[in-house]
Amino acid sequence: MVRGRSPWDRRQVFDGIWWPARTGSPWRDIPERYGPWETASRSSAAGRSTALGPG
Repeated sequence: MVRGRSPWDRRQVFDGIWWPARTGSPWRDIPERYGPWETASRSSAAGRSTALGPG
């Protein structure tokens, strides 16, 4: 049994996170194929906070 969302959904979010970096566009301009811009933005912020560690 597989739980949670499919890996394809995570890939879409990952691509959505990198899209603004590649294009120089704001988060709100992310194409629909990457899912909601809020999800990509929130995931990016979460990744930054865990990658950098505390303080």
